[in-house]
Amino acid sequence: TPIHESGPRPEPAFPGRPAASAQQGCPLGVPENSITSPLPPRWIPTPERLATASHRILPDFLILGAMKAGTTSLYDMFRRHPNFIPAFRKEVHFFDIPERWDRGLNFYRAFFPTRIRRLLASTRAGTRVLTGEASPYYLYHPHVSARVAASLPNGRFIILLRDPIIR
Repeated sequence: TPIHESGPRPEPAFPGRPAASAQQGCPLGVPENSITSPLPPRWIPTPERLATASHRILPDFLILGAMKAGTTSLYDMFRRHPNFIPAFRKEVHFFDIPERWDRGLNFYRAFFPTRIRRLLASTRAGTRVLTGEASPYYLYHPHVSARVAASLPNGRFIILLRDPIIR
């Protein structure tokens, strides 16, 4: 264990597992009432993104698709387009993971660019700049259609399918 000024460095906290320092009552630990997630920390928006969530936009479209149907390739093509601002993560999994859905729409917004960033990019481009996400499992999850309809009533969808025999 590396040593720093105040003694042994506490192990990092992962959602759902408090750090050793939290167990010892350290104020830097994870709060007991924190919401847990089955996903690693790199899948959770930064505190800055969460704090500015109310100033962020919702996606213009969602990419859904079968396994190996090309959702990642299509999203990468969008990323290279000058009139597209990518989400913080390609696969947000907001509508299909209960722990994320339960956090509410502002949690979802934290994955997308701010309104001002879109406005500046759109002004430079001379046209509206879009953002979106690609979570292929949305195609299969039983609750996604109702959740998306309630959250993104004007949302657009790109659905990629593949011949299962060829796969």
